[in-house]
Amino acid sequence: MLLSKMKVFAFQIFPIFILSTLILLFGCQALQKAQMTRQEKIKKQITQKINKPNNIIPNYLWAEEETHKLVNQYRVSLGLAPLILKTTISEVARKHSGDMATGIVPIGHKKFEERIQQIRATFSVIASAENVAWNFSAREPCYTALRGWINSPGHQKNMVGNFNFTGIGVELANNGSYYFTQIFIQIPQ
Repeated sequence: MLLSKMKVFAFQIFPIFILSTLILLFGCQALQKAQMTRQEKIKKQITQKINKPNNIIPNYLWAEEETHKLVNQYRVSLGLAPLILKTTISEVARKHSGDMATGIVPIGHKKFEERIQQIRATFSVIASAENVAWNFSAREPCYTALRGWINSPGHQKNMVGNFNFTGIGVELANNGSYYFTQIFIQIPQ
């Protein structure tokens, strides 16, 4: 009787065990495929970066424009004026992002005052602030940076500060991580 019950139990459990094993196996394979696809995209971006003529590092203007759009949407949603993107400020921000991406400086605000001095050569700066970020989000790097800034009180304060101009620089490191620098400036009008 006990042996009979064990056989029935085994025949009921065994198919469930096999089914759950197959689901786990196929789920892991799908995850591995997604990771490989992401790695291939990153490799392609890095290869494009390396294979540029004259070893010129590519520009991530699409990411800079997207970040500008997202920050302005956030500001407008709070009743604030959008920030005007200035190429001169973006060039300074881009250099800092490139320095962080290549490891020349650690992620952070090191030499921020020097960046502002460069900007003062062109603009009369009343106030300034800076946000930096980095992430590995191949699909949504700009949104990931914005979400991090919104969730950080200091970064969020900069985004909603009394500024009227901005510059944004984005660079991709060899390890596939995106580095962001956004400089906020108040200039008299």
